[in-house]
Amino acid sequence: CVVEPPRRRREVASVAPARARVFAYRRRLAAERRDVDFAWEECPGGSGEMAAGLREGRLDCAILLTEAATLFAHKGELRVVGSYVDSPLTWGVHASAARPAPDRDGARYAVSRMGSGSHLMALVDARARGAPPPAFVVVGTLDGAKDALAKDEADLFMWEKFTTKPIVDAGEWVRVAEVPTPWPCFAVCVTPKVAKNRANDVAAVLAAVHDESSQIGQEQVDEIAHAYGQQPADVAEWLKTVTWGPGIRMPKAVLEATTAALVDAEVLDATAARPYHEVVCDFTRDEALGAAFPDDADLELEDHGEVREGDARWPPPGNISRD
Repeated sequence: CVVEPPRRRREVASVAPARARVFAYRRRLAAERRDVDFAWEECPGGSGEMAAGLREGRLDCAILLTEAATLFAHKGELRVVGSYVDSPLTWGVHASAARPAPDRDGARYAVSRMGSGSHLMALVDARARGAPPPAFVVVGTLDGAKDALAKDEADLFMWEKFTTKPIVDAGEWVRVAEVPTPWPCFAVCVTPKVAKNRANDVAAVLAAVHDESSQIGQEQVDEIAHAYGQQPADVAEWLKTVTWGPGIRMPKAVLEATTAALVDAEVLDATAARPYHEVVCDFTRDEALGAAFPDDADLELEDHGEVREGDARWPPPGNISRD
């Protein structure tokens, strides 16, 4: 998905991971209903696939798991715009129901790809439990994980628990544990080129998405359940746990926490870690998550020019962290 030069409507390519389809529901509606034109694609390979798309120039904007976004930002492959969802993600640890549940220590973990969220969180969880790093089997997609667990080619698979709940309810898998992330779950990311030259277009997309997501409520439960093959009761339970973010704020403390976890999991070398201002955009706000977004903080800008540091419109210069 390659972005064309801005015309009458702003165009920003945007991709959501398969596990985030319900989280991405309002983003898709924003593309359909608002006067903001951006190509939409869902990537079954998760954060690793999307990071590759950004790195190769096929994508301009994507929603990555925060821990994956942090890793690839330290590699210089992307810039973090801000938190898409301020609340954590609960990962389910799944096993085949056809065999006795394995011991998590020493189990073979299916992962979508190396560097993906399923890979990183398995390492983070093992470290938190004081267990050795697990062995990994690359399976590509959720369907690949189903095949691998069914054929005894892998023992466990970590994925967002509501996405996999229909598989558990069907009796194909059992959930042996739950692992919440110790940070907000999804981050909006862009290529370095887009971060530098397309701030207004990103702003237009995020404004539309924030407007749609802030209106989500119980009346949309049946609509979401039908769209993504979920039970309405599960959607209602999920909605209670979600806090939507405006997309342009990412506290330095959050990235410090994810960076420390990545270094501790030996996925990132401490000497390769970049300072905060090199992993976020110039317009990213170092502000606390979960706070009410001010009414006068309009993300939609009037012209198509680049927003530079010091521009009084977005963001106020005092909100740009340079530490």
